[in-house]
Amino acid sequence: MRKTTRWILPILLVIFGSGACYAQSINSGDIRGTVTDPSGALIPSVTVTVMNTDTGVSKDFTTNSDGLYDTNSLEVCRAHLV
Repeated sequence: MRKTTRWILPILLVIFGSGACYAQSINSGDIRGTVTDPSGALIPSVTVTVMNTDTGVSKDFTTNSDGLYDTNSLEVCRAHLV
């Protein structure tokens, strides 16, 4: 019984611990927001540019009819809105 416990515990730790490690190593993120004018009204069909300042790579997104933009799985690395 004791010998079985010695090798089952490390195997279970590897199996269940590997999922947590993978989840933390994903290098992406999402940015969601709205575009408004000075009065606070939402503005549809506006182009929002998100740029990675380390690589210079940028990506454009367009707001929907409610003025909402939603990026999907951007590479995280000091990205900011331009």
